Amino acid sequence: MSTREKVLPVVAAVEIAGAAVAARMLDWWLMTMLLAFAASALLTVRDLRRARLSGSADDRTR
Repeated sequence: MSTREKVLPVVAAVEIAGAAVAARMLDWWLMTMLLAFAASALLTVRDLRRARLSGSADDRTR
């Protein structure tokens, strides 16, 4: 058995493991960004409703 035949399965296993880790990191990052976006949108809507209810002049356009 040549060195190449010994090394190729190890290289393939490392590539598969690396791809799995990268996929999990991407999934974690996407979910984090989605949660941050949702929280930001909810806070913005809340602030706009508060400003409208209080009659704040800051949000009025001329």
